[in-house]
Amino acid sequence: MTRAGYEKLKEELDRLKRIERPAITKAIAEARAHGDLSENAEYHAAREKQSFTEGRINELDAKVGAAEVIDTPTGGDRVTFASTVRLEDEKGKEVRYYYELMSDIVSVLRLPGGHVTGWGSKELRMLDHFQMGPNLVRGFQTAGIGPRDMTLGTSQDTLGGTLYWGTSLEVQFPIFGVPKDFGIRLALFADAGSVWNFQGQTFFPATGLTVTTVDPITGNDTNAMTVRSSVGAGLIWDSPFGPIRIDYAFPITKNSADRTQELRFSGGTKF
Repeated sequence: MTRAGYEKLKEELDRLKRIERPAITKAIAEARAHGDLSENAEYHAAREKQSFTEGRINELDAKVGAAEVIDTPTGGDRVTFASTVRLEDEKGKEVRYYYELMSDIVSVLRLPGGHVTGWGSKELRMLDHFQMGPNLVRGFQTAGIGPRDMTLGTSQDTLGGTLYWGTSLEVQFPIFGVPKDFGIRLALFADAGSVWNFQGQTFFPATGLTVTTVDPITGNDTNAMTVRSSVGAGLIWDSPFGPIRIDYAFPITKNSADRTQELRFSGGTKF
């Protein structure tokens, strides 16, 4: 573990042994002096606290005794334990930073962004646009945010955009009392982002159909750079079949035409 995490464990262990344990012993002795223990609430409360404290002391003693302390690296081109990791996909559209805040608690910062344009004089097709949803801001349906066809009488299909940005901050930590071998963690997160600037074809001569991103009744422009944001929590399981995740996200800001989806299941594959 990191030196900072090791020192925090030692500090807690020292406090429990020097302060908490003597205080509980004194409280039990004082409660005994009150007489009948069968109906002595103070005595039973002190014994319960003693049981919890001794269990925590045993747990910390084991962790500190078996800990292998690794100093946080300050640079270099190798990824080691306690490194602050920066990942970037091969197209340069997303960067992720992983950093261990303390023992078993990891923060993840995600910074996606992108821009697409036609090559030379060629116009972009609809399929060339970015389609965004929970892959950018959780709490929304797949392709649930961004420009839409707001033509009256249509199903308001998503059109996508040529520009998008996003940011996501997440903290992952183990569940107290659940063995690490189970591979289960909790996550708290906050997301924000936007996709906008549809540049595709808006008139189709063969059919005479047109596409508009502006609601003709309310004037709502789905092609504008509207910030979507959400907060939520997730359950992550590193299962034998691959990572499985359940997220519940609550949208905070959105466009009135966006499609929301608070609960989401996702998974991956082990290699």
